[in-house]
Amino acid sequence: EIPDLFAQADVISLHCNLHPGNLGLLNRDAFARMRLKPLLINVARGGLIVEADLIRALQAFQFATTLAPEDAAYWRALALFCGQFQINLEDVGIPAAQQAVILNEGDSANLDALGWLYFLAARYADSEKELLNAVQQDSQNAAAHLHLGMLYVQTGERERAYDHLSTARNLGDAQ
Repeated sequence: EIPDLFAQADVISLHCNLHPGNLGLLNRDAFARMRLKPLLINVARGGLIVEADLIRALQAFQFATTLAPEDAAYWRALALFCGQFQINLEDVGIPAAQQAVILNEGDSANLDALGWLYFLAARYADSEKELLNAVQQDSQNAAAHLHLGMLYVQTGERERAYDHLSTARNLGDAQ
């Protein structure tokens, strides 16, 4: 069932034509079922995502940060949401990730989130700095190695990409 897939997926990739059976496929219910950070790739036609529901979900994440402004986890969740749907990266996502890092400097996951959002915004030098910091904080952070590998693929540094992607794979296999 599709709702079960939304709850379990690490990656959601849409490659379909719009028809009455999938109109509004990603709506409020789907967003509520999703894990915190599945990667969404939408190469399909418009109409599959209910944009008003996406905006409401973003507003809910933003509201959560007002309820617990000193909790880095809420700021990171907001940042990851912006990254996953590639919305408001510069004006909401990156500042939220920066706030998470300020609140909990030593957390490798926060540094990784900031580096990942910089990557998505094509700010590659900033991305590399934060992702290297994340790996320095926690060499077992598979996500940071994965994101570094993606960065190095993007910037044409194949050997470095291979090293980090291999490390990410090996760390993922160990878990």
